[in-house]
Amino acid sequence: MTLKVECNKIKTNLFNIQESMEECLYFVASINKTMKKSLVYTCVCLLLAMQVNAQGRRAKVESYFIVKAGMNFSNVTATNDGRIDKANVLNAFHVGLLVDLPLAKFLSFQGGLLYTGKGTKTEVGKPGDLLYVKTTSNPMYIEMPLNLVAKLPLGFTKVVVGAGPYGAIGIAGSNNVEIQTTGNATAYSNKEIVFDGDSNTNPSPYGFGNLKRFDYGMNILGGLEFSRFTATVNYSIGFTNIFLGSSNTKSEINKYRIISFSFGIIL
Repeated sequence: MTLKVECNKIKTNLFNIQESMEECLYFVASINKTMKKSLVYTCVCLLLAMQVNAQGRRAKVESYFIVKAGMNFSNVTATNDGRIDKANVLNAFHVGLLVDLPLAKFLSFQGGLLYTGKGTKTEVGKPGDLLYVKTTSNPMYIEMPLNLVAKLPLGFTKVVVGAGPYGAIGIAGSNNVEIQTTGNATAYSNKEIVFDGDSNTNPSPYGFGNLKRFDYGMNILGGLEFSRFTATVNYSIGFTNIFLGSSNTKSEINKYRIISFSFGIIL
């Protein structure tokens, strides 16, 4: 009888041990399942983060094009020390295509081609004098700017500052002349601007009707860049004495000074 009771006790203990082991295994399995889920979620999150980071890196180094257009306020220096007469400012325009090539996180190279108007207005004498001549000279150029541009993040936009050289070739233009003499007799003349190398050798003797073909100088720019467009202001300092036959001496006379306001669409 005693042996039978002891056997029953052993069976009961074994059954309890089995139940305890099953509970432990279930708990371990639950933990393992949870860990697997966590590992899967972690891997997915890491892959997504890596993809976003890779896209971010690609976005930072991608080049893009800018269609650019705007207004020029052009003038030509009137003295040997580079001064200008504000009354001689000529309104013109520019349009063209630029490419933006990132060099570093906050630095890009911008170059391209612009069709741009330059020139100035001039006066000889005053209204009522024996001879009063008023001219408007508007040469057109194909210009290549080559600028280094720094881009500084500011909220949802970037502040853009830059500088660089430019080279331009004159291709067309007009020189409009109005002459008033004693008795208020008025004569008008509208001739094409003559660049060196042109077959036309009869330019107007007034204004800037006879120019050197090539102009070069320096740009200084600043503005804002948004996700899809840009707004910039540019100051061009010409180094060429644009009168045909003149030499590029240390004198600062007859050199372009142009302020431009531009709007660009990022492609």
